[in-house]
Amino acid sequence: MDKTEELCGRLPKAMDAAWATAAAERIEDCVSRPIPLVSTSGGPVQQLHLLAVTHDDATNPALLAAAWERLRPDAVALDVQPPYPKSFNRMARAMPPGLLEGLMGAPLGALGAALDAADDVDRLKWHHAILEVVASGASPIHVSEDALVNAFANRDLLFAECIAAAALAARPAPGGGPAVLVHGIDLEEDDPLQAQLEPGDWFTDADVASYRQRLLGAAEGGLRAAVNTWLQGIPAGTSSTVPRQRFVLTRLEQALGRARFNEFQAADAAWRLAHADSKARLQQEAWKTQAAHMLSRLGDIASGRVGGRRCERLLAVVGSAAAVRIRALAEARARAEAATAGAA
Repeated sequence: MDKTEELCGRLPKAMDAAWATAAAERIEDCVSRPIPLVSTSGGPVQQLHLLAVTHDDATNPALLAAAWERLRPDAVALDVQPPYPKSFNRMARAMPPGLLEGLMGAPLGALGAALDAADDVDRLKWHHAILEVVASGASPIHVSEDALVNAFANRDLLFAECIAAAALAARPAPGGGPAVLVHGIDLEEDDPLQAQLEPGDWFTDADVASYRQRLLGAAEGGLRAAVNTWLQGIPAGTSSTVPRQRFVLTRLEQALGRARFNEFQAADAAWRLAHADSKARLQQEAWKTQAAHMLSRLGDIASGRVGGRRCERLLAVVGSAAAVRIRALAEARARAEAATAGAA
């Protein structure tokens, strides 16, 4: 029996196809829709390439490898705290031979095939390598028991995109060029906003149901019907009900194309801003501030103020929702700059 089928029922063909189409679109958007980074010092405009991912997803190494092969970036940025990339480099070196290479070569033409590139033994080996680095005491990263349990329940690999980025950056550059630097662009651990960015205790069962409704509403009709049927096939009231539902809904988010995902994000932002609990509104505002911080940090990397080297091709690997916010903010700034220049 297929592992996904064993987890929560047979994978719908509509989901298989929609996921593959969306994955190809994310790679193409990353390569072909760069964002201009406007220099505050009047220097040349650099290009930012955004790869939107679902954090910790087991298919991220293959997505990243496909984009990397076409871009050959000068530097890569991750939406993690600045001290973390060194730990990801150690984790990449700690992985068993062949594991990362197999994940980066996973097929992306269908969701089922992509997920089958890693089995439970691979997940055990992956997380054992991570825990070895964390346990050494030389890493600022903490891995909780809940994070490990959720990773196995969702068929995830913790830090998948980060470790893959570290491994790709460590490869010798073609022609003996300079090494690819890996940067963390998120807020520092002690930033007061961190508490507002994390999932809070305000999220109720009604909020979960509302999220599910918004997500299903963003899907195309055939995909929505297939996912509804998939969800209905999950036994209710068991200890695995919620993890199985989370697995399905996570894959549905990934299967939304750019336009539908943007619509879903806009609806989600409006819902949070209208929420009765002020924590929901504060979280939405904190995410906007976080996106502005990340964009500023990306500008510093591209210009060489961080890293000491100007980047012609800067690749940022960030969560899908953060990618939407960063792109919107960068494009708004570029339009404002163009309007100012035109009026001068």
